[in-house]
Amino acid sequence: MADRIVNLTPHDMHVYPPDCPDRIEPGSVQPIAVIPPAPAEMRAPLDKTRIRAMPPLSFGGAAIPINVVRHHGSSNLPPPEPGVWLLVALVVGLANPGRRDLLVPDEAVRSLGGSMIGCRSFGLPYGGARPAGHTRKVETARREAQRWFAAALLLFAATVAAALWADLFAVPLAIAAWSCFAVASHADGWRLGWLARDRQGGGRRG
Repeated sequence: MADRIVNLTPHDMHVYPPDCPDRIEPGSVQPIAVIPPAPAEMRAPLDKTRIRAMPPLSFGGAAIPINVVRHHGSSNLPPPEPGVWLLVALVVGLANPGRRDLLVPDEAVRSLGGSMIGCRSFGLPYGGARPAGHTRKVETARREAQRWFAAALLLFAATVAAALWADLFAVPLAIAAWSCFAVASHADGWRLGWLARDRQGGGRRG
């Protein structure tokens, strides 16, 4: 059974042959497929929240507003169906990393004036997805940091007890406090460093 593609963009999607040039005169190359847009009520706009406004940008004598926004994906996407692909804009695809049924235009074909008129292929927007095992690595790092912090507290308590027993409280207490701070800082710094390496594709303990 042939796959079904639902075009959730507002324009016809022209798919050109793989050997089509990047820039063409519209009408000079016959597309291999034209996918019409779905009805307007099925469109998938990007959900966003305006966090705050920043000072406007002065450009060419005009004041251009700048807003800090957070994108939340698209709440209007149809639920996944077997054999059905949803064609969306790139920004919508990247904002919905949990979906594996989204397609975005890839290898754009433009007019001689630079306007996009179609594409040569579709892409799967996996760029925003977390790598496999990311959650497990985060939990492992958190547990390791908690063990280091518990060891620091035990060291602190043992040093305080020894200081009280020896009646030399001031100096050992300062040493214990510094030891506790050093161990806790090492644990948190190690955890943050590992998570940073994990986000960059690493994740090995140093």
